[in-house]
Amino acid sequence: LVGDLLARNNREASLAAYAKGQRSSDRYRQAMGKTAWTYNEAGDKAQALATARAAVAASPGSEEAAITLAELLRAQENYDEALK
Repeated sequence: LVGDLLARNNREASLAAYAKGQRSSDRYRQAMGKTAWTYNEAGDKAQALATARAAVAASPGSEEAAITLAELLRAQENYDEALK
């Protein structure tokens, strides 16, 4: 993903690149997860969780989206919710 290349030097450009994906593609779900982690690494924990939750809502059957949300919750020490 282009966002991966930009993430090291320019978070804003990285987030913009991730947002350009088509919602119906598998790469979009991957980009949503990377967007959530980019927010988390930037210290915007609330936006990270909101993005991960939106990915789960958009693709309720996606194991990848569910794992990303659980890992973010664990990283933020919200263990009870991560186990759900």
